[in-house]
Amino acid sequence: MPRLYTRKTEKAKWTAEQLQAAILAINSGRKIRDVGRTFGIAESTLRGRLKNQNYGKPKLGRKPTFSYEVEKELTKHVLKLSKYLYGLTPTELRRLAYGYVVENSIEHRFCSLTKSAGYDWLELFLKRNPEISLRTPEGTSLNRVSSLNETNVRLFYKNLEETMDKFKLNDKCTRIFNVDETGITTVQKP
Repeated sequence: MPRLYTRKTEKAKWTAEQLQAAILAINSGRKIRDVGRTFGIAESTLRGRLKNQNYGKPKLGRKPTFSYEVEKELTKHVLKLSKYLYGLTPTELRRLAYGYVVENSIEHRFCSLTKSAGYDWLELFLKRNPEISLRTPEGTSLNRVSSLNETNVRLFYKNLEETMDKFKLNDKCTRIFNVDETGITTVQKP
């Protein structure tokens, strides 16, 4: 489980709107030190922001490994794999993330020995993208995957309905049993 950060400092508690108001006050002739005290922004921060003309919101902490767009692209890819009956295990997703950053030369802090992203990254990624649900995939028969389409399903239910009408089983559904017990497996391990 990732560790939850608890804020230990009062740095950068101000908002972009407060910074804009402080800049306007300074431009109207007030002293930087007085404006800093009034708006709760450090004097050095105001001087630096005025000098560089950087009036955006404060950024603290590390830069994220993936941008918002790249993370959404990775999420779509995982969901597409799941749709095609190829679910990823947590380990495979961590390796996929590592492979992505290596292939695209993205600066990262992932482990080069295991060639995978960390457990904390995985937990936070899943928390940011709740539509992804990773489970150990279940083996699926190749015959089942290849024959599961709309035409075959409609044909099955048509045949079932005809058979139930033929033998008058519509009101005796509890008498239907599955007796396919050949013992031969065609299931591929994922």
